[in-house]
Amino acid sequence: MATSASAGQVLGSVAAMCAAGGAMYYAINVARVFGGETPSTINKEWAQATAARAKSWPREGSETPIALDPMSGARRA
Repeated sequence: MATSASAGQVLGSVAAMCAAGGAMYYAINVARVFGGETPSTINKEWAQATAARAKSWPREGSETPIALDPMSGARRA
């Protein structure tokens, strides 16, 4: 017959896994354990050029921009 784990064991295991994941994220992305550099495309010039290019593309659909309210789904002009 299988034994069941107590709530403390489950929560402790979940906390340990979260801590291990956080440590791995920090080591790989922040401390750069495996080396690597920040890509050259992560800068203000690149972001501005990308935004300008996206604005220059022709609109599809309506001539007037329509923004959807993400909370209620209502349209705003």
